[in-house]
Amino acid sequence: MGTLYVGACAEHVGDGHAGYAARRCSDGSLTATRTAATAGFTAYVAACECGWHGSIEHPPTDDGEIAAAGEWNRSHLRPLIEAARTDWPRWADRVADRARAVAAHIGSDRADLAAEVAGRLEVEVAMWRRTAQELAEGGV
Repeated sequence: MGTLYVGACAEHVGDGHAGYAARRCSDGSLTATRTAATAGFTAYVAACECGWHGSIEHPPTDDGEIAAAGEWNRSHLRPLIEAARTDWPRWADRVADRARAVAAHIGSDRADLAAEVAGRLEVEVAMWRRTAQELAEGGV
């Protein structure tokens, strides 16, 4: 595979994005598999494990593979990171709502629900922390 992005994004909070250069087979299908059966592929196409794929067919060469990976970065990954940058206010509201829910569940002796909500909150905060680090490091 190629690059994996697991930071938060507006449309796919919680999902990872693994970009790669898919092989376009002679029947038109795309695959990440590199076997004897896919050795006669006709082009590389930018693709992501989330289901997204580019529309440009790059030559079935090393340069084509690099170009497909670059297309994934420019056309799919960077817009996701930019969306995350603009989603901060909504994220802050969600965090506040979940924190209030944890407090309410603890107050009503539902520690089990408080732990479940706190666990989801912890995962989301970790994703946004990674996104903030990438933005601070100039990832976009």
